[in-house]
Amino acid sequence: MLLALILVGTVSLAYADDCDLHKDYWGGDLYTTQEADFQACKDTCYADPACEVCVFKEDGWFVFDAYTCYIKVIAGTTLLDCGNCRAALKSCIDTEHVRDDGRCGPDYLNAAGTDG
Repeated sequence: MLLALILVGTVSLAYADDCDLHKDYWGGDLYTTQEADFQACKDTCYADPACEVCVFKEDGWFVFDAYTCYIKVIAGTTLLDCGNCRAALKSCIDTEHVRDDGRCGPDYLNAAGTDG
């Protein structure tokens, strides 16, 4: 039984999800947008070359800051636990993004060094 618990814990650590952290990267804001959901926030980060991490808050202190997506850089931020936050690192967003042609990531180049 103990061995099973150790294995489950090890597997859980190996698959920690940098695309869905319940953390806030306090500071480092580039800008904010209102988004319908966390995936839309990640899509906004993916589309912005300056974005290094995004934080989505489904509810906030006030009505106007609910469903807010914070596009951020990591430098100068403080990582905080946040029950109503969902954060994703840009490196993970790039990896999970699959283009229409089935290739992953924004910078896929063929052998000729072109995107084609």
